[in-house]
Amino acid sequence: MAAKKLNCPIKLTLYQQQMFTGVGHRVATLQDINLGARKDRTLDAIEQHVAYNNTAVGKEYSERSAVSTRMLYHCENLTIENRLVNLNYQTPTFMRTYPQRKNRT
Repeated sequence: MAAKKLNCPIKLTLYQQQMFTGVGHRVATLQDINLGARKDRTLDAIEQHVAYNNTAVGKEYSERSAVSTRMLYHCENLTIENRLVNLNYQTPTFMRTYPQRKNRT
């Protein structure tokens, strides 16, 4: 809008702190895990894996970070729970980490 109004290119520079309020950001998660093991030190149970992640009040976004536990651990006794916490933040968005980005074309 500013470029059209002034009829010239406009450059917008944001500080890192401002990036999390005006655009999407990676979701914050809080995870709690209880493990049970046999005497031979093999994993017997993941009693509860609860992941809380924040989302915007007006639009839900779920990272579902607890779901990867099923793929990462071989365990017969597994309970997974995912919960959202509504906060007055900008809506989080999907952001790939470096290893995920590196393998994509």
